[in-house]
Amino acid sequence: MIKFGKGVVKFKIPILILSFLLLVPSVVGFINTRINYDILSYLPGDIETMKGQDILLEEFGTGAFSVAVVEGMEQKDVAALKSEIEQIDHVKTVLWYDSLADISVPTELLPEDVEEAFENKEKILR
Repeated sequence: MIKFGKGVVKFKIPILILSFLLLVPSVVGFINTRINYDILSYLPGDIETMKGQDILLEEFGTGAFSVAVVEGMEQKDVAALKSEIEQIDHVKTVLWYDSLADISVPTELLPEDVEEAFENKEKILR
């Protein structure tokens, strides 16, 4: 280990130059790497998930569907989060309680099944 340390100290300038030379292609690769957010593109086309995706795309014009679950947030904060999510590219629709009624209206006035869909206090998605 001492030999290795002495070698590093002796060749510190060439090691530093080599490090910067290797940094250039890594930065170019980082900039040119595209991120594929569509996990379904990696699945085989004959499984039920892909068949369902195709049906949704054909029938409704959109295939992707996401659910965001938040806990312990005030309704005004959730409304602000909804507004932020709506600004994301390729987000078509965001549905939350304020899509149906003003957040000043208590959720207890909604039908029970609708209230449970927006404020599930006992069950948490896992």
